[in-house]
Amino acid sequence: MNRHPVDYKQRDKRWGSEPYSSCKDHRQTIASSGSAPTLCADIVATLKDPAVTPPILARQALEWGCRTRNCGTAWDFFKKVAEHYKFRKFIQSGKWEALIKCLDAGGYVVCMMKPGYWCKGGNYILAWRYDDKYVYAVDAEAKTKNKQLIDDFARESKMYFCFYPDADN
Repeated sequence: MNRHPVDYKQRDKRWGSEPYSSCKDHRQTIASSGSAPTLCADIVATLKDPAVTPPILARQALEWGCRTRNCGTAWDFFKKVAEHYKFRKFIQSGKWEALIKCLDAGGYVVCMMKPGYWCKGGNYILAWRYDDKYVYAVDAEAKTKNKQLIDDFARESKMYFCFYPDADN
C-alpha cells in the first residue's frame, strides 16, 4: 500500500506569495496557480529528495518554459520532472487503467480534474491510494477534501501523470 505523500499546500505562508509567472504578472503566485509544482514537490519529496519544496519546482517550471501565460502549468512539466529526478517510469495517459496500474505499483498520480468536486474550473490533484469505494488524494489548495467515490473520480478526471517509484521504494 502506498504511504501518504508529503502534503504541501500552495498557499503556505512560507512560499504562497512567491511569484509564479512567465509574464511578470505579480498576481500570479504559487498560491494562485502553483498546484502542479506543489503536487510534484509532494511526489519528489516523498520518493526522491525530502529537501524539495514547491518553490524549487515552480522555479524549474519557469526555467523549462512550462508555466503557461494565463492558467497554470503545461502538461510537459510532469515529464520534465520525471526525467530531471530520474523516475524509473513515467506515463501520461487519459485511461483510467493507467492510474490503477501506477497506484498498484506504489506510485503516485497527478490528475487533471474537470469541474466538479475538486474544483470549479480545472485543477491538478494527487491520487495516492484507492480501495473498493474511494480514490484518496491530496489537493494542494484544500485541506479538507481527501477522497472521492471511484465512479465520480473517474468521471471528473481528464488526464493522468503517473510517477512510478524506484524498485527500492
